[in-house]
Amino acid sequence: MKIIMRTLILIFVFMLTLSACGAKQAADTGLEAGGLAKMETENITSVSELLSLGEKYLLELNYEQAIVMFTRVIEIEPMNPRGYIGVAQAYIGIGDEDKAIAVLEQGLDKIDSTDIAAMLESLKASEPASMAENEP
Repeated sequence: MKIIMRTLILIFVFMLTLSACGAKQAADTGLEAGGLAKMETENITSVSELLSLGEKYLLELNYEQAIVMFTRVIEIEPMNPRGYIGVAQAYIGIGDEDKAIAVLEQGLDKIDSTDIAAMLESLKASEPASMAENEP
């Protein structure tokens, strides 16, 4: 049940992000298939590139790299809610809801975002249910 809830939250937030901001195609970033392996991620400075790569890593279930990309978004544009939501989605993917909640709360401290607030509320609502499942 916990895995199903986590997956549903991740899907919900991902769909919310896509519907709010629109999906970018890989061609928009100028990257061809396999081109990322050759590119130094430290040289990526465009927020749109970082967001596209972060979303790509989420879809590939490469949560550690997604965290790196979305954290860079937050460093460059701390008022961009997609950075906080992306990091939180990645933390949910690796099963660390506490870190996801902390990142979302940090985002709400900086900006007033209904998307961040909705995800935070959803995570906090599912937390008591997950805690009950873990009790003997």
